[in-house]
Amino acid sequence: HAKAEDSYRLADAARAAASAGAAIKAAEAARPAVGSNKTIAQHPGKRPDFLASAPDGMADDLKLIKGIGPKNEAILNRLGIYGFNQIAAWHTEQETWVGYHMAFPGRVERESWVDQARLLAAGLDTDHSRGVKAGTIAIDANSDAPLTLSESAGLKAALPQVSAPVADENKFAGQRPLGLAGPRDNKADDLKRIRGIGLQNEGRLHGLGIWHFDQIAAWSKAQVLWVGGYLAFPGRIDREDWISQATVLAKGVETEFSKRVDKGEVKTSMGSGQHGSSTVTPDHKV
Repeated sequence: HAKAEDSYRLADAARAAASAGAAIKAAEAARPAVGSNKTIAQHPGKRPDFLASAPDGMADDLKLIKGIGPKNEAILNRLGIYGFNQIAAWHTEQETWVGYHMAFPGRVERESWVDQARLLAAGLDTDHSRGVKAGTIAIDANSDAPLTLSESAGLKAALPQVSAPVADENKFAGQRPLGLAGPRDNKADDLKRIRGIGLQNEGRLHGLGIWHFDQIAAWSKAQVLWVGGYLAFPGRIDREDWISQATVLAKGVETEFSKRVDKGEVKTSMGSGQHGSSTVTPDHKV
């Protein structure tokens, strides 16, 4: 363990003193071969649950997680890790195992891989993922370099804050979707533009930290089940097709129902919000 920590410090120092490319070479020279039988046999912790292949031939772009470049993504894929939801579910022992497998103990925790994955799995962006998607952050071999302690701290501080637990949330079947402590840029989407969501349901969703169409669009079956139970309308979300509506609206495209809401033709949807968004004050209460 001490030797592995020394390797991390040496790699970190090399990165600060030389170019990112030279740092990667120094780190590679200082650490054992990743995935060797001897290394795997000695791993502390517990190997994460894995998949034999990417579900339906699709895999998430794990490079949207800061600290994961092309090489680290390939390592994770070889371990059967293809999705944000897999990484989001890692507990301490699994973080430890992966850190040792990659010959950088503690790196997964320091660089907040699990917290980043939780946000991305919920359809939310981080500063890093937003930059990668926009093309302002380049993904190359340098993206695999470990972050410095100051970079790791800055990343953690900049991650969106998640919402607090609600009473009795464990009594509902399924899984509660990740919520945000407040809307992005202090502007919530007008969820009432989704057929089936009126003022009351919008308020309850806000209480869960659900403020945006893309959050609803990213719900899994287990999360749909949980929200249906929480709202005391099991099956309603599927029947009213909230996910498809939210997916369309998240792209900035209108639906026939949202057009009616915007024209003021839906009484149950009348309230705050114009043209798809509403401003929420910092002390907004539901």
